[in-house]
Amino acid sequence: MRVFQVTGWSNTGKTTLTNMLVRWASEKGIRTAAVKHHGKDVPLYLDSGSTDTAEHRRAGAEASALTGAGETQINIDRALSLNSLLAIYRLLGMELVIVEGFKRETYPKVVTLREAEDAETLTNVTAVVGPAALSPDFSWEDLEDNIDQLGGLLWNKSAIITSPKNRSTRHL
Repeated sequence: MRVFQVTGWSNTGKTTLTNMLVRWASEKGIRTAAVKHHGKDVPLYLDSGSTDTAEHRRAGAEASALTGAGETQINIDRALSLNSLLAIYRLLGMELVIVEGFKRETYPKVVTLREAEDAETLTNVTAVVGPAALSPDFSWEDLEDNIDQLGGLLWNKSAIITSPKNRSTRHL
């Protein structure tokens, strides 16, 4: 399973870029998953209504799942580490996981910028996306035309995880 990150500061286009890369990979037939770090102190929305899974949680279940109609939703009553989430995606047979956020993790990453200094505090930067005026590797203005190039670069530079504790960076 391959992993790379999309990181940057707030309001720099991380979600926009993540969605573009998910779309790129999906159109290539790559089984793709995404994970987003919720960096706020606001609780995540969980169903608190009168659904059966909400009742399971109120009764004390630490995890609940709902499956049917070709989909599955799992709610877990604690934050999981990125490595735990990657292990779950690996069990599900994902070929690529695009991680949005988790700035301090050390996977290969593409950084979205507002200012040139934003990239200086991050490690393992593979590519930079930002306004053309900053001379990034890929500019927002031309990204639609260059998404194949960026996607291919990130695929080739992504970390390859063969087990939850074994990761390396290999190239095609």
